[in-house]
Amino acid sequence: MKVILLQNVAKIGNKGDVKEVNQGYANNFLLPKKLARSANDKDVKEALRVKEESKVHQKVKEELTVKLFQDLKGKSVTISEKTNDKGHLFSKVHIPEISKAIKDQIHFDINESWIILNDPIKEVGEHDVEIKHDKLSAKIKVVIEEEK
Repeated sequence: MKVILLQNVAKIGNKGDVKEVNQGYANNFLLPKKLARSANDKDVKEALRVKEESKVHQKVKEELTVKLFQDLKGKSVTISEKTNDKGHLFSKVHIPEISKAIKDQIHFDINESWIILNDPIKEVGEHDVEIKHDKLSAKIKVVIEEEK
């Protein structure tokens, strides 16, 4: 029996795949749990079209991410924070603040999980921060200055 998977199913396939499965397996497991739906020729053509379209979107997304990382290299953002007399910050600068600065100043909306920051920034000055995603990486400068 031909089915179109509505969700990823272990050892069978991924969402959107057209699979030939045992009719009993389909009727007793896949269809009742809404993991798949039966497929006729029209449905199969539609599923293949959607799958191809998804591949195109994924490729465009990957190309845009590569361009984003190329554009990020060498950029810098400035964050103003309150400090004491010695130049130490009253509150540490964490990943969300850096992400917001990148979004506000460079106009790139990056995922916070891409920002690599071993320890929060505690002092005024320039700090190198690495941004990584899959095999891509870029370093930006985060300039912490005294709030006036």
